[in-house]
Amino acid sequence: MSEGTLKEYMKDLRKSLDEIHRKVETSVRSSRATKRRNANKKRSAVKFDKGDYVLVAVAEPQKLSKLQPRWNGTYQITEFVSNWVFLLKLSVSKS
Repeated sequence: MSEGTLKEYMKDLRKSLDEIHRKVETSVRSSRATKRRNANKKRSAVKFDKGDYVLVAVAEPQKLSKLQPRWNGTYQITEFVSNWVFLLKLSVSKS
């Protein structure tokens, strides 16, 4: 192969690889968007109000099953810090 044809071959190869890369990137973005749309169809926003009672998930070592979340509560919402963060009224346990 002469140097000229090798350079042309490399140039064509680079062009082909760039085109393939663009097609794959477009396909991946489209696939992600479709999956996101389908997943969001099953979700609904939960709206809490002041005074509602909620359960709190606690991350600590489990004795029953590592996949079963542990919940504490019920606690009353006293104030909103943001859409996902609340101040709760802690109840005093009588032992």
